[in-house]
Amino acid sequence: MIMLLAVTVISISFTRVQLVELAGTGARALARGESIQIVNELISEANLKAETQVSEQDFTICLKITAEKPVFHLGMLSFAEKSCARKSGL
Repeated sequence: MIMLLAVTVISISFTRVQLVELAGTGARALARGESIQIVNELISEANLKAETQVSEQDFTICLKITAEKPVFHLGMLSFAEKSCARKSGL
């Protein structure tokens, strides 16, 4: 039981770190002028089925990634991370 709990916590932590990295990389790519298709390719390379939401605020562009993953006996859990980057040239 304790081992299952430990593996579950590690799996959740890995998913969160993965989303933080993808959101940051994606936001910087969008700020450089890359298309959302490039960001979606990065997400699919990470074997995540996720939804993306892009928003612009003043001189920054933000990317929110939401993904659902099965977590053992807990069922499907939803994870979301948002990262912003300053637009290029500003």
